[in-house]
This record gives sequence, C-alpha cells and structure tokens, in this order.
Amino acid sequence: MAYEPPITLTGIPHFLIPPDTPDFLTDYSWNTILTGLRQAETLMSIVTDRLGRPDEYGRILAWIHRDVERETAYYKAREIGTDKLVDEMIDIADAVDSVEDVARSQLRISTRKWVAGTFNRKKFGDVKQVDTTVTLDISKAMEEAQIRVIEHNTPRLIIDAEVDG
Repeated sequence: MAYEPPITLTGIPHFLIPPDTPDFLTDYSWNTILTGLRQAETLMSIVTDRLGRPDEYGRILAWIHRDVERETAYYKAREIGTDKLVDEMIDIADAVDSVEDVARSQLRISTRKWVAGTFNRKKFGDVKQVDTTVTLDISKAMEEAQIRVIEHNTPRLIIDAEVDG
C-alpha cells in the first residue's frame, strides 16, 4: 500500500476531503499548475504533459472553481501569463517568415492577442468607447421651481381680528 500523507494540499486531513477531489493533487501538483499558467501554458497542456492526467482535466477545473482562494490564484496566474504572450507576439512579428508562414504567424499573434485581452482585460483588453448625446429640456422644471421660490418669498397677509358678538 502506498504512503498517504495525513494532510492534503488544503491542510485538511484526507478523510475530510470531498470524494470528488482529485486524489493525485498535492501541493506539488497545484504549484505545477500555477507555474505553468504563469508561463502562459494552457491548463490542458499542464494536466496532460506535466501531470500526465489528460482524463482528469474536468475534475481538476471543477476542483479549482470550488474554492474561492484556488480560483483567485488560478485567475491571477493566468493574468501573469498574459505578459509572456505579449512578449511572444513581438518575437513572432519580428521573425523572418516565408510567404507561407505569414498567415500562420498572423494567426498565432491574433490568438495570443485574444487570449491576453480575455485573461487580462484591464491591461490588454479592447477599450470600447460609447459616445452618446443626450438633450434634456429642464425649462418646465425651472419654471416650476421659480414659481415655488416666488410663492415662498411672497409675504402672506395675516389678519388678526376679534369679532364681537
């Protein structure tokens, strides 16, 4: 029987882990995933090539999204990886290509541009500017306000009288 460490990645004893948590995920596996994402690798390539578990992609992704801290770390690692994608776009654009390679290079750049804009929208996303023109007619509201001011400032006549009866 293989040795099972008493504590898992999350610091929770094995017997308390939900059964759908991939059993091969350790601190090392999680760090491998985050490191790969920071290097702009896809989760599929990390799961397949680095962890050797191509059939576990869905379970790993579900496991990541079940925990807010894991999910935040996942998205932050993806965001960091976008800088590498941008550097790669420059290298691809500066490379000497044959006529046949130009279309492929353009596709590679377009794909990286889309991924960078999607994973790091603040830094690399397309800026959409919406220009609107709105005309407001406040003349009626101003007239009503002026009438209220006049009414408020108009002295009121108070007649104080006694009636003899």
